[in-house]
Amino acid sequence: MVTAGRPEVPNPEEKLVKIFDSEQESEVMVVRGLLESAGIDVITTNLDAPQDILPGVGGVILQVRAE
Repeated sequence: MVTAGRPEVPNPEEKLVKIFDSEQESEVMVVRGLLESAGIDVITTNLDAPQDILPGVGGVILQVRAE
């Protein structure tokens, strides 16, 4: 996610927990929207790999603070 022109960078001191992953960006956006509407900060990480090198590899991961 980009905020005010800067990419979102997690604080290295915070423990993050992976809560959802999918190869379908639309699924990720729905889950992210639900979490954010509940007031939960979400970090999105893209796992896109070059398809000519690693076909079918990639996806998106949602992470939240462990707290």
